[in-house]
Amino acid sequence: MHETIEGPAGALRICDGGAGGLPVICAHALGCVHDHWAEALRRLRGERRALSLDLRGHGGSAAPRDGDWSVEAMGADLLAVLDARGIERAVFVGNSLGAFVAIAAAARAPARCAGLFLVDPGDDPASYPRDGIARFLADFEADFAALAPARHAQLLENARPATRALVQPTLEGNPPALILPILRRLFDFQAGDALRRYGGPAFVLAGPMGAGPGALQHVHGLEHEELSGVSHFVHLDAPEAFHAALERFGRGL
Repeated sequence: MHETIEGPAGALRICDGGAGGLPVICAHALGCVHDHWAEALRRLRGERRALSLDLRGHGGSAAPRDGDWSVEAMGADLLAVLDARGIERAVFVGNSLGAFVAIAAAARAPARCAGLFLVDPGDDPASYPRDGIARFLADFEADFAALAPARHAQLLENARPATRALVQPTLEGNPPALILPILRRLFDFQAGDALRRYGGPAFVLAGPMGAGPGALQHVHGLEHEELSGVSHFVHLDAPEAFHAALERFGRGL
């Protein structure tokens, strides 16, 4: 069921369905929408309640009226969805930016996160050199139209045709006014510190893009599985592996 709830800084579009079991809530990647979890939600709802949300400014969710595009603020949105739907505790699932949102929510309210299931989170945003971040942001701000397609191609490398058909039009439709404010705040987020504050079960399912030596699973010793031949959107390219890994993780919670 799709509906809109009021979040801490504006309306949030959510999709809620299924019943029973330990609920799961899914957060999407930067520039994506909650519908990119539709296939996963259909399968999950055969045995449990499962939700997704459009992060602030994405899809049917409003841009934040307070101008706060931080990962921590998006984590508060995720918890607000749980509040609105009367859910005390859930598994937090997130892809890319959504993985950091899930981590932020878990750090803010550890007792409400039964487990973190992180899909291709990659490196801690705060681990990148400050001068490199400044150059990256300056280049992106100077010529967004030229650089964004190259970034999309990187994210979709190895994508199966169905994944590309679903995700690429959404990525290409994003205006700089959405992407740039989030990027400016993203590198302030200290994922490692947030993981330590959470302190609970966590698992990483990664593809080649998120399997480097600086990736969260390697730096922080998180349980993980790494797949080859998939894009950044691992849950879409390898749905069977995604569900098998999530089911195994859930059995241990």
